[in-house]
Amino acid sequence: MPKNHTVVQADHIAKIAEKYHFFDYTIIWDDGANADVKSKRTNPNILYPGDVVVIPDKTPKTETRPTTRTYTFKVKPQPLQVRLQIFDYDGEPAVGDFKFKIEGDSGSQALTDGKFRKPISRAWENGSIRFDKLNILDIPMKIGWLDPVEYQSGQVARLNNLGYNAGVVESPDALQFRSAVEEFQCDNGLDVTGTCDADTQAKLKEVHQC
Repeated sequence: MPKNHTVVQADHIAKIAEKYHFFDYTIIWDDGANADVKSKRTNPNILYPGDVVVIPDKTPKTETRPTTRTYTFKVKPQPLQVRLQIFDYDGEPAVGDFKFKIEGDSGSQALTDGKFRKPISRAWENGSIRFDKLNILDIPMKIGWLDPVEYQSGQVARLNNLGYNAGVVESPDALQFRSAVEEFQCDNGLDVTGTCDADTQAKLKEVHQC
């Protein structure tokens, strides 16, 4: 029988699929019972606490084969990655030694184009990044914590990620947030109102790339 899952902070569809033992997260995301949440949250990696996702019943898959042989069936894994784009203070892609910690995994990559990619487990949530060349020292990285852009928490997080210092995501200072919005609007050719209206949200989503 289908059941409801109420989204909490850090949930995303792949993580929810892991929780309910679905190898393919699209079975949940594409189920007709989730049409409303899918239309509201177009990116399965960006949900909002309180969203309700319906977990469908599992349907056994059958294959017909002759009984005179032994067969091995392989399931193609769905890769999940952390992807970051690091820029220097001149707005150019960062180059240099980039260090990371994600749950129990840690290491470094030599960035040549500012892009960092790392396959991760669907259940992983916490990490940190370090880039000494730019004085980025053990910055926390919360996987799955990005809220939709229409919420202030999502706006603050995106502004912070883009370097605008909009404040604490959970409880931003009103003047600090307004100043960050104004700076972003000025940099992107928008009317400088200090209000994160629909046009500013759309541009913020575009520049942030999610």
